[in-house]
Amino acid sequence: MIKNQDIIIVMVRSFIPSRELVEGYELGRPFKIELPRGITLGELSQMVLSKNIDQLGIMAVNGEAAKKNLVLSPGDKVDLYALLDGG
Repeated sequence: MIKNQDIIIVMVRSFIPSRELVEGYELGRPFKIELPRGITLGELSQMVLSKNIDQLGIMAVNGEAAKKNLVLSPGDKVDLYALLDGG
């Protein structure tokens, strides 16, 4: 059993379809998710996107581009954007 102090809540908004059932997930709409303390942005992305992780282009936390090794904090706002096409 996970204790309350071992859980954080973050807001996630993804512009990439999820093939897995993630409670509250709706393309392009923010949703709250409970996560274990110490989880990284990369781990969250893998959990939300699962089989579509290869479509991930840009990750942002609180409006700033972020790397997958960033450890998330309570109240963070995460945005996941698809790869951009073009030339």
